[in-house]
Amino acid sequence: MSTPALIGAIIGATMSAKAAIAVEQVAMFLLAFGGGLFLPPMMFPDWLDVASRFLPVRQAREIVVGAASGTEIPLWAVLGIAAWIIVLGALAVWLFRRDEGRRYR
Repeated sequence: MSTPALIGAIIGATMSAKAAIAVEQVAMFLLAFGGGLFLPPMMFPDWLDVASRFLPVRQAREIVVGAASGTEIPLWAVLGIAAWIIVLGALAVWLFRRDEGRRYR
């Protein structure tokens, strides 16, 4: 499962459907911008370049760019995306199990 899907699952599990749509759109826009999907990270100021390396979208971007260009895929990107998937997956499972008995009675 991808990190945007896990983020969507977490947002959907924590708020109403109407609110979740708006929050999801804002969250994905911010992740896309911070991850370097609109501008290449080389154009970022130094502080934003460093901060964006911790975002799952930037890590996925680096993996795709490395694979498509034939260059080496950075280890920090692979480890980062794996960490995001583990943490967000565990959080999503916990939230859904917590909500299972309350919302569906």
